Amino acid sequence: MKSTQNPELCVLGMSATPVINNLYEAKALLEMTRGEKFDELKTFSTIANVLVMYENLMLYGIRYRPN
Repeated sequence: MKSTQNPELCVLGMSATPVINNLYEAKALLEMTRGEKFDELKTFSTIANVLVMYENLMLYGIRYRPN
């Protein structure tokens, strides 16, 4: 999935809500912004899957919280 035409390409993805609605949305956002598949991430709603998804969102994402 990574772009071979422009290796310097950067993508910024934003969620329309302050909370991701479901795990599928979070997985799609990660795949779109990173340009790679996250086959290891499961989208079935369990506590374990939520924690793994949160870990990946924190690892690959940024969050801006104004004062």
